[in-house]
Amino acid sequence: MIHNALDIAKYIINKCTLDEMPISDLQLQKILYFIQVNFIRQFNSPAFNNKMIAKQYGPVVSDVYAEYKIYGAMPICLLYDDVAEFTSEEKTVADWVIERCRSLNPWELVAKSHVPDGPWSKTKLESEIEMSLVRDYAINGIG
Repeated sequence: MIHNALDIAKYIINKCTLDEMPISDLQLQKILYFIQVNFIRQFNSPAFNNKMIAKQYGPVVSDVYAEYKIYGAMPICLLYDDVAEFTSEEKTVADWVIERCRSLNPWELVAKSHVPDGPWSKTKLESEIEMSLVRDYAINGIG
């Protein structure tokens, strides 16, 4: 099932806040990217269709960035009622990505999103990252 990236972001923020491991906007963006990659890999379908842009520090979901950029490097400690409603299989994948990514230093996440021949490295800065690049990377790449 395809979700709205803002609802997925709220799910991520809820989980991290409730687990007392709040994340920054930079971490949120990278977690969203890796959820996208892993949904394509596991379900052959994207988690969301919102536009991703190649920014200096990696892929950014524009809608989500507009909502949370005010937090900068500060932890986002919020709780929401209206979050993505994942199937149990989707929740398993999303939670695995969240737990794996939030334990990494934000700059390690940036490095992982900048892999050679990955979607970010094949896209001009400030341009949209094509879903076909993300799909090819998810199916044929490592991540």
